[in-house]
Amino acid sequence: MTRLPHPVAALAALALLCGLAAAAHAQQPDYPRRPVTLVVPFPPGGPSDALARGFAQQMGNRLGQPIVVENVGGAGGKLKAIAVLSDTRLPQLPGVATAAEAGHALDLRSWNAIFAPRGTPEPIMARLRQALQDAAADPGFGAQMRAVGVDLPHGPAAQPRAVTALIERGLRDDVPAFKARQEFLN
Repeated sequence: MTRLPHPVAALAALALLCGLAAAAHAQQPDYPRRPVTLVVPFPPGGPSDALARGFAQQMGNRLGQPIVVENVGGAGGKLKAIAVLSDTRLPQLPGVATAAEAGHALDLRSWNAIFAPRGTPEPIMARLRQALQDAAADPGFGAQMRAVGVDLPHGPAAQPRAVTALIERGLRDDVPAFKARQEFLN
């Protein structure tokens, strides 16, 4: 199987910013006391934006405060799908063959993650994790995400250690490959 590097930094990051004031209220069970900002490092309208907005709505309902999505990305372009880079065709693109069907075995996946700032107190992390897990388990939200081509991870694949493994793989395999070709992510 041929492994091609993917732009981990460009496809993978969503950053959840909790604000410094939240840390001061770490022991407060009523966190958050004000809206939370979810920074998406991509322009509006793409898959990462759709995923972020879906989670923002679901988590905001569970946390009792709005989650405000802020897009901080460069300009995007319109793309035409030429192959699905997974082992099965997507129901959303039934006429687009997989790369494997074209004779190219690829291990190329995109993923998204939500991060909180380093040092965020554990009670706040626990509350955010629970809201995120509850949102991901909601059947209506799952259907909404599948409609835009996003399959939400479940079980071990949805745990922080799975994201850590993806990041480690990207740093180990992808970053050196990009540097060797003198390719850089904006």
